[in-house]
Amino acid sequence: MRFMFVNKIAKKFLSEYILYLLLLVFITFCLVFSTSTIGCMEFNIFPWMGSIILISLIPIANNRIVLSELYRILMLGIAIIIIQTFFHLEIWLEDSLFNFFSIIYLLFYFKHISKIKIEDKIHRGYIHFINFFLFFDFILFNVDSLLRLLFNETIALHIKYIDIGIDTVILFISWITLFALIINKLILKKALFRYKTSSKKDFKVEEVKDQIINSQPVVAFTEKEVVIAKKIADFFEKDLSYLEKDFSLNRLCELIIEDNRSTVSRVINDYLGTTFYELVGKYRVIYSLEILRSKKNWKLDAVANRCGFKSVNTFKKYFIASQGMTPNEYRMNYEDG
Repeated sequence: MRFMFVNKIAKKFLSEYILYLLLLVFITFCLVFSTSTIGCMEFNIFPWMGSIILISLIPIANNRIVLSELYRILMLGIAIIIIQTFFHLEIWLEDSLFNFFSIIYLLFYFKHISKIKIEDKIHRGYIHFINFFLFFDFILFNVDSLLRLLFNETIALHIKYIDIGIDTVILFISWITLFALIINKLILKKALFRYKTSSKKDFKVEEVKDQIINSQPVVAFTEKEVVIAKKIADFFEKDLSYLEKDFSLNRLCELIIEDNRSTVSRVINDYLGTTFYELVGKYRVIYSLEILRSKKNWKLDAVANRCGFKSVNTFKKYFIASQGMTPNEYRMNYEDG
C-alpha cells in the first residue's frame, strides 16, 4: 500500500513537472561534470545519465513490477552520485560501485524497456541512442581501469580522452533533446490554452441537451432552428452512428430528418459554439473513456478505430483538446485512482 501511495504521488508530480525536474538535475550534472573534468578528477557519467533516464520513465511505466525495480535502481544511482560527489573513496571501490550500478541498469534496460510504452518519438529515440553510448562508455571505462592496473598509463590516458569525448557527445545530445521536449510541451500547453479559452464549453453527453435548451444565444434563432438543436442533442445522446468513420454532416441531416444542411451547420456553429467535426470528436472521445477504463489490453489504434477516428494522431488531438491529457495518461490516472 505504501508503494502504491508513493508511486501515485510521484507519477502525479512527475507527469506535470518531469521536464523541468530533469532540466534541474541535468544542469547540476553538467556543473559537476565540468568541475571534475577541469580539476582532472575521476568522474563516471553512468550513474547520472542512468538516473536521469530512469526518472523520465516513471510517469509512463505502468507495470508495477517494472516500477518497483526501477525505483530500486534509481535509489542506488542517487546513492552512488552522493557518494561520488561528497565522499572520497579508494579508486577500486568507486570503480566497483560504478560497475555494479552500470550492470544492474543495463540488465534493466535490456529486460524491461520493451514493457514500457514510450509514445513520444523523441523520448524513445533518445533513450535507445544514449543507452548505446552508455554501453560503449561502460566498456571504455573498464578498459581504462584495467590498463591503469597494468601500469600502461599512456594507452589509459588516450582511452580517457576518448571517454571524455563520448561523455561530451552524450551531454550535447541530451541538452538538445531536453530542450526539444520542453519546447514541444510549451507549444502543446499554448495550443490547449487557446482552445480552452476560445471554446464556450467542454460538452459532456449529459450536459449538451441542457446547454442547448437553457443557453441564451446572442444570435436570434427561429423556432425551427431551436427544434433542430434539440434534435441534434437527442441524436448524440441516443444514437451511436457518429462512431462511423465516414460520418458526415449530410449523414447527420439524414438521421435527424432535416434537409437543410446549411441550417444544421449554422445551429452547430452559432448555437453550440463549435464545429461539426469538433462536436463529433468530443462525443467520440466521451465514448472512448469507457473503453479506456474497461479494455485495458486494447492498444490506442484499436480504441481509435472503434470510436470512428481515422488515425491515432487524430484521436489524440481531440482527446487532449477535450480532456486536457493524453489517452494513456487518462488510463494511467484511472488505474492509480
